[in-house]
Amino acid sequence: VAGWRGADRRYRSAERVEQVAREGNLRYTLTQEAIAGLTDNQTIRTYKRGCRDFAGWARETYGINRASAITEKIDVLQRYADHLQARGYAAYTIHTYLAPVCKALKVRMDEVEKPTRGVETISRGRLETSNLQGKREACKPRNSRLVAFQAAVGIRRTELAKLTAGDVTDGADGYLYVHVRQGKGGKEQWQRVLPENRAAVLETVQGLQSADRIFAPAEMRNKIDLHSLRAENAKRAYQYYCSKIDADPGYRTQLLRELIARFDASNRKLREADPRRYAARRSRFMSDMGAGKQDYTYRIRGEAAALAREKHLPAAYDRVALMAVSVFHLSHWRNDVTVKNYLLA
Repeated sequence: VAGWRGADRRYRSAERVEQVAREGNLRYTLTQEAIAGLTDNQTIRTYKRGCRDFAGWARETYGINRASAITEKIDVLQRYADHLQARGYAAYTIHTYLAPVCKALKVRMDEVEKPTRGVETISRGRLETSNLQGKREACKPRNSRLVAFQAAVGIRRTELAKLTAGDVTDGADGYLYVHVRQGKGGKEQWQRVLPENRAAVLETVQGLQSADRIFAPAEMRNKIDLHSLRAENAKRAYQYYCSKIDADPGYRTQLLRELIARFDASNRKLREADPRRYAARRSRFMSDMGAGKQDYTYRIRGEAAALAREKHLPAAYDRVALMAVSVFHLSHWRNDVTVKNYLLA
């Protein structure tokens, strides 16, 4: 018995030493801090990769292997940001690399100088010469189901891959919806389908059982620019809501009620857990829609306005129609994101 106890103590001691060494490791420490509170698998993978790459760079540049060795956090992060920019990374990519490390080291992103993520830096799918393979694959018959469905629904690639036929359902408001059970950030979303796209969506799921995946893994292995199809769907949705408002001014009030109801339903847990934070978020949401104001015009400025002029696109939009697109079709809940990333795409 004494021998067994001694062996057990030695085992536990060795295990504790290994645990302390692992927890002191820079990559391990950063990763645990960065992914704390996250639920979305894709975001967790991205943050883990960001911490891994930073830890490798810190080891090669400074010989740092422990988080405690980073005493001048902002200076180190600034040099890392400069390193990424020197390698030719785009502003959005640099932001993606920095975000998990800043969270882990508890440094605000705005304390690190980096390229501005302006609208002119968003190049995904906008260049005629970009992703030629994806353009060829989009025209192939074997991908026609995926392309037709995405053009009608406009969700993210990872969300498409998880959909089952049972996720396509009619709502009480008369619209067809696609239920994304765990979207970006782990959030549930109900993607509204425009009436003109209803037939295309139902045709895609025809003959499938409720639990059947709509798209097999093989159908998702391609380089098709699904984000561009998402943007085109957003543009059609904006025109749809604008047309309904123009035809019936009272529809704006109805749409406001629908948006507020969706906000309240989606933030029920926050309202119960933190009423003050909920009230602040709701106030921002109402302001972004122009609720209670006489002017519902959303005007773009700066780089976004310059791009709009260059592409002969409007520089002013209807706030309520924009928010309907953002909430019901993009699940972003922000008008600026809708304009910059989709309507100007």
